[in-house]
Amino acid sequence: MEFIVKSVFKNMFEKKFRFFLIVLSITVSTSLFFASMAISDTLGKIYEEKLKSSVGNGDIIIANGNKAATPFFHTDKAEAYEGRTSYIIGELQGEAVYTTQDQKSVWVNLHGIDPSDMNRINPFKIDQGKESASLDDNEIILSSNTAEKYNLNIGDKFKLEVGGVKHNFVLSNTSYPIGIFADEARYFSAIIPKEKLGTIYHANDAVNVIHVKLKNPDDKEFMLNKLSQAYSEYSVREPIQQDDINNQISVMSTAFLVVMFVVSIMSIFIIYSSFKVVILERLPLIGTFRSIGATKNKANFMLISEIFLYGIIGGLIGTLLGIGILYGMSVITTPEYLKDIDNDIQISYLDVIASFVFASLLSLVSSIPSIIKLSKIPIKDIVLNTIASKPVKRTIRFVVGIILLIPVFVLPQFVTGQLAVVAVVISILLTGIALTLLIPSGSEFFVLIFYPIYKLIFGNVGMLAVKNLRQNKNMLNTISLLAIGVASLIFIISASNSVLRATTNLYTETASFDIEMSVAKADKKFVKRMEDIDGVEDIYGTFRAMNIDVVGKGSIVAIDSVDKNKLNDFWDFEFRTDGKKVLEKLDSGKNILLATQTKERLGVAEGDEISLEFPEGERTYKVLGDFPTLQFTGNYALISEKNLKKDIGTPYYSNIYVKTNKDPNQVVETLETKLKTSRPDIMTTKQLEENNVKSNDQIFTIIKGFALFSMLIGIIGVFNNLIVGIIERRKSIAMFRSIGMSKMQIVKMIFIESLTCGLIGGIIGSIGGYIFVWIIPYIFKAIYIPPISVEYPLSQVILFILATVVITISASISPIIQSLRVNIITAIKYE
Repeated sequence: MEFIVKSVFKNMFEKKFRFFLIVLSITVSTSLFFASMAISDTLGKIYEEKLKSSVGNGDIIIANGNKAATPFFHTDKAEAYEGRTSYIIGELQGEAVYTTQDQKSVWVNLHGIDPSDMNRINPFKIDQGKESASLDDNEIILSSNTAEKYNLNIGDKFKLEVGGVKHNFVLSNTSYPIGIFADEARYFSAIIPKEKLGTIYHANDAVNVIHVKLKNPDDKEFMLNKLSQAYSEYSVREPIQQDDINNQISVMSTAFLVVMFVVSIMSIFIIYSSFKVVILERLPLIGTFRSIGATKNKANFMLISEIFLYGIIGGLIGTLLGIGILYGMSVITTPEYLKDIDNDIQISYLDVIASFVFASLLSLVSSIPSIIKLSKIPIKDIVLNTIASKPVKRTIRFVVGIILLIPVFVLPQFVTGQLAVVAVVISILLTGIALTLLIPSGSEFFVLIFYPIYKLIFGNVGMLAVKNLRQNKNMLNTISLLAIGVASLIFIISASNSVLRATTNLYTETASFDIEMSVAKADKKFVKRMEDIDGVEDIYGTFRAMNIDVVGKGSIVAIDSVDKNKLNDFWDFEFRTDGKKVLEKLDSGKNILLATQTKERLGVAEGDEISLEFPEGERTYKVLGDFPTLQFTGNYALISEKNLKKDIGTPYYSNIYVKTNKDPNQVVETLETKLKTSRPDIMTTKQLEENNVKSNDQIFTIIKGFALFSMLIGIIGVFNNLIVGIIERRKSIAMFRSIGMSKMQIVKMIFIESLTCGLIGGIIGSIGGYIFVWIIPYIFKAIYIPPISVEYPLSQVILFILATVVITISASISPIIQSLRVNIITAIKYE
């Protein structure tokens, strides 16, 4: 045993470059696996922090409701449960207008609260100002960014307009841009004494928001129930809904897992080829070991121990690198206003353990075939090193490859529901395996094409190089790696570009309006008043319900109301039947139209009834049909205006869509001026489109980064296979040299082989990429993304093929150098 242990460690570090290549392969794969596993928790934390920057860290929030006779209330009813809480803090929230030096109006979120209480709810950090934590009657705290933007210094006086009346304030402190001061892109926040804002609003010591933090999170359901009864006229809810977080991260995390699966398939090929190099280099030692009495099991145990140690080392480094990748992902996806907050990536012990298990399994599974193959070789052949590569049986592989492609084109079309994800994963796996099996026949086909061309251009050396491709397994493995790498890149780029193009076209192709806006308490009278504003041609107001539970089936992220007379003028939804008839039916009763993906995800059919939990209670709706849409990534539905308005219990529109007869940007300025007291949130369709593209571009930047890592692994595999080819062909190279072949002819032969491998790998990869692209719509369907038109990136295929040629030619430099060092007499004598 001591001899085995010493041999393992000596062998590992004897060939430092080989050790580096194998560990790097495992490291890169493990790092991507770790990042894919942990990304959901990290993205969830980022989104949670985004929400906390506005709502704080409380467990329950009580705020004004639509049924309340007055917006103000007291904390006494909540204080009856003081024993179960860490804090019960009342706050007055309000709005003000600050007029800048250039006479522009800027909205201010006022927080009437003691600074020490705010620090308990939503911590902030004083940058400059007085040392005292309390505020005098007219003192105010702003963020340092806001103070700098408007040239305000500590002690400066300025005015805020609250409810149409101007009030004087003195800047006492500035805060770092965290907490409520984090997101100030469209307006800024301020802390003032609660008594001051209470006097302005005549609140009589009451508040309009109560923050509740529980001692025991398990009491949440109990407290929600009790406080809902105590404050029945008001809104009692969790400030952060887990469904909101899940909906934000589900598509991204699923996309990462799909890409990770593709990368893992490549890694298996690469580590297999890497360890094959190790076994070839260990043959003399294994032969000696076996010749002095060691059994096959002991020899196998030595190799398994070595690859297991590679897995441990690669797993450790890969986990550390994965943390770095995860950190980079979080930086890319973190909103700009949260950049100053410590980037707290989420790592669990299970992720770390899973990564080590993955690294070990990846290394063992990838190397076992080579070890099994070695164990079947007679000791005589090992000692004499008379092992030769056997010709590949192309016919059987070709038939099996074609058979494996059949379910690829069948499964995704007929498997639906929860099994759809399994079907597309199997299809991706089968496509990768089928590509590998078909490569010998594909290579044979291209060899027949290249043979007369090479004979004409390169002469006998070219003919010899082409013949080598037909018989050498390592060449075929190299082509396989290149083909799978190119196919994977085409797959990722096509998926990315398709989603980005679809989100860009969401507004240009389906929206028939110029401006989208939201205004607090915008009812029909408000919309009527807007019709007289210059530049406004037509207006459409809609109600919206968010995160509505479907009893026993799931939830719907957004449900919009429909005015049958106006919808088609503002949104171009492609209803499967006549649009007017569908909208008439929708308006005739308790009916609902579901987005196609929502209908499939909920597992319902046309005519089924579903129960929806609205603020006003549980309501039963009949499924009228479905329609394709990218709104809320297909997690969307439509209900008639009269029904939705009643079920959510509010007369106020959630969104207002505006058609203009002037430049939309000019109309936006007019609306902001005319409606400034209503504090409208206004964006043009162009701005909405840009925000969509920016959001999705961040996601696919990370995914494309994964693809580049996979290509890095692929390049390592190409280097390994070409080196293996030279090691296995020492005898043949020596024979060629002995019969008069010059060193330059050897170099030329290896160069032609590498060039041809690159060409064939790139071409077959482009063909395989087409199959992957064919699967993409079914992947979208499986993860409930609406139907998206997917295009094959023809313009980039030539670049991919050229890249594979450059890679193989670059990788051939080391084998060429090794071939020049082959000693003819020594090689032939040893053989």
